[in-house]
Amino acid sequence: MKHLLVALVGAGMLGSIVARGECRSGLADQIAGVHIAASSALAALVDFGIRNGVCLAVESPGLDLLQKPVEVSATNPSVSYVIESLLGGAPYRVSEQSGVIVVRNLETMSRQTLLDTILPDFVTKRKQSLGSAEWILMGSLMLFEDRTASGIAGTYSDRVPDDVVGPFDEHGQSVRDLLTLLVRQSSGAAWVSGRCLPPAQGRACWTILDYHDDHTALDGFLKERTRELLREWRAK
Repeated sequence: MKHLLVALVGAGMLGSIVARGECRSGLADQIAGVHIAASSALAALVDFGIRNGVCLAVESPGLDLLQKPVEVSATNPSVSYVIESLLGGAPYRVSEQSGVIVVRNLETMSRQTLLDTILPDFVTKRKQSLGSAEWILMGSLMLFEDRTASGIAGTYSDRVPDDVVGPFDEHGQSVRDLLTLLVRQSSGAAWVSGRCLPPAQGRACWTILDYHDDHTALDGFLKERTRELLREWRAK
């Protein structure tokens, strides 16, 4: 029994976090065992990622992943098996990019989104916290979208200053690939986006969840992103 990982997600979006790790598990890797019961597939995916060092990119999760309870139990499953089971046959493409498991909504893949934006330059001269690097990326996108702007307003919460990434010297990369690069270099994280339809409108259409953040904060961020996604899809 001590070898069985039990991941229970009850009233909250996430259960009690018992282990956190870097991006160490790919699609083909096996885990000792899993039992996940969650209020939504998105909550289950993030909790599974936190507990097993599975870094994630979840692009435009639909209503099927946001409001349908899920339950998965398996002994010695592969990461791929668990993720596909949580998706429940819904129309998503699952792939692996540099150690990050990418889950993309097939319904939205045919249209151009802000995540497809190619940034000429994404450069940081030194290592940054994950939160700081995300802020720089968001600013780069906003300034690229509005070339008349001289800067961006707002603040960011550098909640996990010890989770550092970079430095970066990237050119001609999409926002999607840069987000995935940030997560890959982190000590464990996921990014979750909305539909990300242009224009940018002065704010990021994604959320990066740092697995080493405080459990209460992670739960709050995921709940807020879920509410935003539900509003977005229902207004479609």
